[in-house]
Amino acid sequence: MGQYGAVAPATMSTAAPAASPSRPVLAACQHRRAPARERNRARQSPAVTDTLIRGVMVIDGTGAPARRADVAITDGRITDVGQVAGRRAGHMIDARDRVVAPGFIDIHSHSDEAMFVNSAMESALHQGVTLVVCGNCGGSSAPVHGLAAEELDRELERVDVRRTWSHFYEYADAVERSGMSINVCSLVGHGT
Repeated sequence: MGQYGAVAPATMSTAAPAASPSRPVLAACQHRRAPARERNRARQSPAVTDTLIRGVMVIDGTGAPARRADVAITDGRITDVGQVAGRRAGHMIDARDRVVAPGFIDIHSHSDEAMFVNSAMESALHQGVTLVVCGNCGGSSAPVHGLAAEELDRELERVDVRRTWSHFYEYADAVERSGMSINVCSLVGHGT
């Protein structure tokens, strides 16, 4: 017998119980989750959604062919994709001449301070980018102290931005306060 195990007594059967019409083997596994189709059926879609995008061409990023569908959005989340006939919405968009697709991630962005100049980030958004990764090439906007802070201040002065951070958490708070229209993920540059 090892430290983490025990030997079963010789009289204990380790064989799986036999299935019978009155007691199927799976009855002992009641802790298992219901199959996905049953969970999805049980999940109720809201009768009224915040936004309903009708007739849009959906490209879902899986490699499947594009398909025409409705997209329901409630509380900032996509709740349904498909035919949602009869659904009421606070805001309805006729998108028969549009395409919806997952946002792109710009994994090598040098947008570390761009959100302080233009929080809408149209240059990224117009290309379908919904997340930028900053702090590439060994440099990042935080943490900054000494000469790195002076250099960053000179750079920001050219675009009329005043630095309010030294530590990374302060930079993250400043980015959040900027009201960015897209998501930001930042690396900490090894040369910062």
